[in-house]
Amino acid sequence: MKQTLWQPLPITYRGFVYPSQLNPHGRLHERVQVDCFDQASWHLLALLGVGPRRLHETSRGFITLEHRVASMQPAGTAAALSIDSELLELGISTLRYRHTMRDAEAQQTLSTMERLRAFVVLGERRPIALPPIVARRAQLLFPAVAVHSGTRAEAQPAASLID
Repeated sequence: MKQTLWQPLPITYRGFVYPSQLNPHGRLHERVQVDCFDQASWHLLALLGVGPRRLHETSRGFITLEHRVASMQPAGTAAALSIDSELLELGISTLRYRHTMRDAEAQQTLSTMERLRAFVVLGERRPIALPPIVARRAQLLFPAVAVHSGTRAEAQPAASLID
């Protein structure tokens, strides 16, 4: 089995909790939490080579097949938030990832969100194979997942990330 070095997960979102974003119980409104996770998703997809500009130019997109959010503890007023993201699975036309929202100062996990998404042709909503750049970038950013999923057996040099 090939040994992989530990790599920190990419931070895909940084933000701040304002009092107006809390519900009467002192918890972050669900819509605000989902918005933060959605922004983190766009950054993760861009890191993998399928960001919003490229998707728009190629009339491609993603549909969500599964979506789970788990809250551990409330975010306090005036909290600095960060979200790190991790690719869990890479299939032919799907990817599964998890975001972890933390209080950046206290380093406490506030919530997680996991999604399974399929790559599709817009308008048809027909799944198609992910572009090869996704597997190449996944190999560099998340080597254990890319090797485990069988997408690439060995790392690609950084220069190969250019289309």
